[in-house]
Amino acid sequence: MTQRHDATAASDTGAASDPGHRGCPGDLGEVGDAGQAGDARQAGDANPIETFLTYRLTRTSWRLSAQASRMLRDAAGLSLTQWRVITLIGPDAERTLSGIARQAGFDKGQLSRCAKGLTAAGLIAARPHPEDQRQSLLHLTAEGRALFDRLLPIMQRRQARLMDCLSPDQRALIFPLLDRLSEAADRTEFTPDGPTATPIAESDGPATAPVAGSDGPTTAAIAAPEGPAATR
Repeated sequence: MTQRHDATAASDTGAASDPGHRGCPGDLGEVGDAGQAGDARQAGDANPIETFLTYRLTRTSWRLSAQASRMLRDAAGLSLTQWRVITLIGPDAERTLSGIARQAGFDKGQLSRCAKGLTAAGLIAARPHPEDQRQSLLHLTAEGRALFDRLLPIMQRRQARLMDCLSPDQRALIFPLLDRLSEAADRTEFTPDGPTATPIAESDGPATAPVAGSDGPTTAAIAAPEGPAATR
């Protein structure tokens, strides 16, 4: 397939103006300026925003998403959102738009536009939902499955390189910690007078892999983009 599908790449991710970021030495070909990075660290030492969790997570997510967007654009002409929708549907499954939106936290309007673009490109197709006439079931076409099969190993290799930046202990902790933060965000409301929260019970069960910020599944079940062992 030679047709490109990157018309929404810049608007989906804001990646077009990304200057790159510095990762592990020799990792993934990122670009960046060591002097600028040093200046940013010095400024950050005196800036309280550097201690805000949401800011740090957002900054890191933006850089990783911009990198993934470049890879997908160069490899297949896809935007990051398009790739995530393809992986969330999966090669052997059917999904509703509302189900994808709930799992991934996507804006429904953006998701609908993305699905229309993928349908027009022949990568996904829809059929009426047998139990809910208001919805359709989306599935990958043969062309969509072929694209998924081609891109998944690329995104998994990128994931493995990113995880190499962490020690084994850090790799074991990163997803459970992100899960706890996600639970806290769901259960805590903040007002000018302070937070009100439902206590989050300790759990020894398996952590659910985060959806946002990941780029592909490790299995056909596609519980989360790229999965615990191969997540962006």
